[in-house]
Amino acid sequence: MLLVGGGGFLGSHLRDVLRKRQKSCIIVSRNPSRFQDRLSLNETVISYHDVDNPDSMPTVGIGSVVYLVGGSSPGANPGSAAKEIVQTVVPASADFSKFSEIYPNATHILISSGGAVYGQITTDFVNETEIPRPISPYGLGKLLIEESLKFYARTKGFPFRILRVSNAVGVHHTNHNQGIVAAALRAAKSGQPLVLFGDGSAIRDYVHADDVADAILLSNESANLRSDIWNIGSGVGHSILDIVTLVERVTARTIHIQKTNSRPNDVSRIVLDCHKAAADLNWHPARDLASSIEELWNLQKID
Repeated sequence: MLLVGGGGFLGSHLRDVLRKRQKSCIIVSRNPSRFQDRLSLNETVISYHDVDNPDSMPTVGIGSVVYLVGGSSPGANPGSAAKEIVQTVVPASADFSKFSEIYPNATHILISSGGAVYGQITTDFVNETEIPRPISPYGLGKLLIEESLKFYARTKGFPFRILRVSNAVGVHHTNHNQGIVAAALRAAKSGQPLVLFGDGSAIRDYVHADDVADAILLSNESANLRSDIWNIGSGVGHSILDIVTLVERVTARTIHIQKTNSRPNDVSRIVLDCHKAAADLNWHPARDLASSIEELWNLQKID
């Protein structure tokens, strides 16, 4: 298994699960030196620049390519879809072209966004049959990246899996530009105010990053699985204020809130219907949000 962007948030959780199962992987990173003394016996890291020299890339035993590159965050490039496309879609499409040439028979697995691709939804839950209507540059970028992978799969003939993941929570989260759970825990730890966009009523779906890793592996291992798209989330909605309440309960600390204007590109509600993942992948989230928050606080994996 080749992990493109395997040093990021979800990539680190996927590697944790692979280690527990004693499975091997190869990490493709723009900064391989950061992995010095941090690799297990079953892990290898190579430079992203090696992709431009296919002869230097490992090919033996690579049955799947997992694309975990984030590129940007949900609030990035407000009002500039063109900038989002240049920064994220163009590089991803170029990567798909290269990896499809190097690994023409591999299964290509893309981690997409279940929170931004669908756009403003009026129903309680959204499933994969919903026509995506993203309202943010980030969501548009994710949708175009999906379409790019499907284009190469269609024209090159390789199988693909697209996982539309809801808001993931886990110990390897380090991006301060996104993630209300991590932000609330930082506020509880530091005593600094938590900045909220809007009134805190926006509802989101949260899933543990280890559960996402399990879904990735199941999508790779499931026999005779068709190329398709699956929602990966908890199927449970929590408002932003619910998150604050849960964090206060777990930490026994009061969080001071500083409200600011809502962002026009944020959807008011998104909760994923994950019945298709349950039926096709035999995947179910194993951890609830409260226990995930408690784990983060007890381990003090907050910076």
